[in-house]
Amino acid sequence: METTKEQLEIMWDTMHRECDKLGISVITGHTARYENCHYPMVGGATLVGIGEKNKYVTPRMARAGDKIIITKGPAIEATGIFAIMFPRLIEGEFGHDFCERAEQIFYKMSVVEDAVTAVGVGRREDGITAIHDATECGVWGGLYELAQAAGLGMRVEKEQIVIEECVEEICSYFDIDPFWKAFYGAVKRYTS
Repeated sequence: METTKEQLEIMWDTMHRECDKLGISVITGHTARYENCHYPMVGGATLVGIGEKNKYVTPRMARAGDKIIITKGPAIEATGIFAIMFPRLIEGEFGHDFCERAEQIFYKMSVVEDAVTAVGVGRREDGITAIHDATECGVWGGLYELAQAAGLGMRVEKEQIVIEECVEEICSYFDIDPFWKAFYGAVKRYTS
């Protein structure tokens, strides 16, 4: 309820600029303020892409032998959100410089640049065969969902997955597995 008209304008102008860069048009929506909701946005969005039939990719196009590239590593969302939600706690435990580095992880959550880069390399037989955002279920959940949708198995070399600086420390502090979805339970524990 405390969101001001000016704050809403900043949010919408920012979204408009980002959509404009990507050639996205917002065609409908719903804006409201709700009591006891202190987030700038709640809910989700639907994005419909229109393009050439021979340029889209889907996990069904993945083939045995394809390589999987994890562009950011595990717990980017969890680490970034914890750093933004609990800056004094993180700074008290790990120090000022660590806290600032952890807060910057929050701004790495978007997958837009990763997707644009991936399709820029090529699609289907000439490049990528599938893209998946592993947000809600972490890296393990994302890999499982990708394998299920592709109808394939996979061999994962965990030691080859790069983990962003600050992730292991914050996940350990909040007692969550950075590769899995325990984030929401931890948020509930620390905000109750």
